[in-house]
Amino acid sequence: MPIERAAAMFILCFGGMMIGLSFDLQRVLPEAIASLCTGRHSLSASVFLHSALLPATNAFMFLGGLTAVGVERLVAAPPTAHDLPARLARTLGCDALMLAGMFIAEWLGPQAAAGFGLRWSFAAMVATMATGMAVGMAAWEGLRRAAALRQRRGSAPSLTRKF
Repeated sequence: MPIERAAAMFILCFGGMMIGLSFDLQRVLPEAIASLCTGRHSLSASVFLHSALLPATNAFMFLGGLTAVGVERLVAAPPTAHDLPARLARTLGCDALMLAGMFIAEWLGPQAAAGFGLRWSFAAMVATMATGMAVGMAAWEGLRRAAALRQRRGSAPSLTRKF
């Protein structure tokens, strides 16, 4: 993924996350959201609680990624009829890993902060979620490149067409 596209997608996803968080904060206090992270939960319970307390945060982050496809159409060559579904599939895959990275980072963040003797806060939670999004995006790019390499070797179907 070209760095410009990755940066635009990250900014749109992070912006979407922050817009969604502003909606969620009208229902739930920041301290309550931050305390969600400090409880001892399994990863699956943390994902469930995160989804229940922060539905707009998650939805708007995901929509930010989909917006990247639309923005790209404005600034790059318009996709052909067969390009658009592939772009959407790649964006959805990247969005899903960014969301997973956000959940995992938020789950591990309080434990890491405690290990370093740092206080967990709302700001730390937001920074950790953004870091998880970046890690998820990097993981997607690694998977995309591995698939491209396998395709060049003739052992995988094309899912990585450049745009």
